[in-house]
Amino acid sequence: MSNIFDQLKTVKLDKSDRKRIRSDLKLFVKQNPVRFSEDPRHIWHRSLISLKERKFSMPAVFLALVLALSGGTAAAASDTLPGDFLYPYKLHVNENVRSFFALSEEARADLAVDLASRRLNEAERLALRQELSAEHHAMLEARFQDRIEHMQAIITDLEAEGKTEAAAELSAKLEAMLKAHEEILSKLEAKAQAEGEVNAEAKINSGLGPLLKNIRMRHGAAMEQRAELEAKLEGSDADDRAEVMSEIHIRQAEQKLNLAQNTLVRAEGKISADSKARAEGYINTANELLVQAKTKSEAQEFSEAIRLALEAQAQALNAELLLKAYLRLDANLKTELEVESETETDTEDSNVEIESGLHLETDADFELRLQ
Repeated sequence: MSNIFDQLKTVKLDKSDRKRIRSDLKLFVKQNPVRFSEDPRHIWHRSLISLKERKFSMPAVFLALVLALSGGTAAAASDTLPGDFLYPYKLHVNENVRSFFALSEEARADLAVDLASRRLNEAERLALRQELSAEHHAMLEARFQDRIEHMQAIITDLEAEGKTEAAAELSAKLEAMLKAHEEILSKLEAKAQAEGEVNAEAKINSGLGPLLKNIRMRHGAAMEQRAELEAKLEGSDADDRAEVMSEIHIRQAEQKLNLAQNTLVRAEGKISADSKARAEGYINTANELLVQAKTKSEAQEFSEAIRLALEAQAQALNAELLLKAYLRLDANLKTELEVESETETDTEDSNVEIESGLHLETDADFELRLQ
C-alpha cells in the first residue's frame, strides 16, 4: 500500500485542475472563517452564524479535503479496471466517499446496486479484451456478491419494518440490473465459446461461465422476491387504500417510463441498433402495461391495476438499466476501437476487418464487437 501512495505522489494535476481546486479552497475558507474568541471591543457585533458553537464532523471535513485535493486523481481513477495503477484508488477512495454520503437505507441500497453493476461492467470490459484472469474474476465476483448480499439485507430489513413498497422497488431495481448484465454476459460467453472453437486461448481468457451462472441464479431469486413483495402490495379491490395505491403506482410507472425514454434519447447514436431495439422493446411493453393499468383503475379493478402498474415499472427499469449498462460498455469499447483504428492506418486498406471480426464505424457498437 505504501508503494501505491509513493507512486501517487508522482501524479501531476494539470493547470485547470489546480486552478479549480485552489478556487474551491479559497471559497471554503472565505465562507467558513475560524474565530476562537469574540472580540471584546465589539460585543455588539455578532455573526449571523456562530462558528464557535458549530461542531464539525472530522470524517466529513477529512472527506471534503480528500475531494478537494484529489479531484483530478478521482476523475482519472473513475474509469479504471483491475490491474490498472489507479484502480485501488477507485475502490478505496472514490467509492468509500460515495458510501459515506449514502445516508438512508434506500440510498445505500441504490449505491449497492450501482457498485455491483460496476463490478460486472469491469468483468465485461476485461472479457472483451480477453484479459479476465482467474484472479480478477475471483475478486470481482466476491465484491459483486458482497454488494448484492448487502442490498438483500436492506430489502429484508425494509420489509420487516413494514416498508413493503420501498422493499419492492429496490427488489425490482436489483432484478433489472441482474437481467441487463445477464443479457450482456450471455452474449460475451457465447462469443467466447464460438471463438474458442478456432482459438483455444480466447475461450480460456473469457472466464465468464461461473460468473454468468451466479448471476442467473441470483436473477431468478430476485424475480421471486419481487413477485412476493408486489403480491403483498396488491391487496383487494375492497381495500380502502386500493384506489389510492393504484394511483400512486400508476404515477410511479409514468415517472419510470419517462426516465427510461429520456435515457434512450441520450443513448441515441452511442449504442448499436440492436441494443436500442432491445431497450425500445422494454419501453413499449411498459407503455402497454401502463395503458392497461389505467383502464383497470378506471373500471375500479384496483388490484389488477396495481399489478399491471408494478409490472410496467419493472419493464421501464429493465430498459433504463440495460441502456446504462450498454452505454458504459460501449463508451469504453469506442476508446479501444479508436486505438485499434490508429494501428490499422498503415495497412493497405483502412476499412478492412480487424482480427476480432469488427468493422470500424463511426459509432463503437457493442453488438458489432460480439459478432
